[in-house]
Amino acid sequence: MNTDQKKKSKIYKSNIIHFPNCEKNRQVDEHEQLIANLAFSIQQKMECSNFDKMELISEEIRMLSNYGETIKFAPDISARIISVLAKQYLTNSLMEDLI
Repeated sequence: MNTDQKKKSKIYKSNIIHFPNCEKNRQVDEHEQLIANLAFSIQQKMECSNFDKMELISEEIRMLSNYGETIKFAPDISARIISVLAKQYLTNSLMEDLI
């Protein structure tokens, strides 16, 4: 993932203080990288011309539910995310009603 692509979706870093002469927490770095990868994956799906046929995986939905307010997508990407989430919700509701 190059820097231009990372700039499109901006993630606000957590307020974790790194003290001098202390080892940096590797788990925090791994978690931040995972969130960045998931946000990039969502962005790539929503930039496709057939975004309405794409589905968000459970990890992406969980990331949006936990950190969605701290991630800044372009307005058109955000609108597409809302559309896809609404479609998935309705589809899942209809499937549950059939069962």
